[in-house]
Amino acid sequence: MRDQELAEALQACQAYAQRGYDFANSCYQEIHTTMKAAKKKLKETDRRQSQVDRIANSAVIARERENVEELRQMDWEIQDDLQTLLEQQKEFSVVVFGRTMAGKSTLMEILTHGNGESIGKGAQRTTRDVRD
Repeated sequence: MRDQELAEALQACQAYAQRGYDFANSCYQEIHTTMKAAKKKLKETDRRQSQVDRIANSAVIARERENVEELRQMDWEIQDDLQTLLEQQKEFSVVVFGRTMAGKSTLMEILTHGNGESIGKGAQRTTRDVRD
């Protein structure tokens, strides 16, 4: 029964992770679409500017071009972060900490179906094992 409950809890965690990724991805897609539209508008403004040859606005357009480039860099970073999030949602780490004799090693033995060897007697002050 406990194995079934654990499997269900892990499935629920995976579903929440997927929902989080889907939400982040949809927000990213909105940002990406907005950035592409801004870039397109800037390109059109730049084209019109070169036809009209107004020197006064060229500095503004140059600044806008720099801003769009910064946004493009951020877009790539967000895309990388989303990819990392997608990859990491398949695995996660659990860190267990607490005072001596609180049951941390016992919990790990139960979760990993261990043989009880890592459970201390209370004489040591710390457990130095890191286990998968």
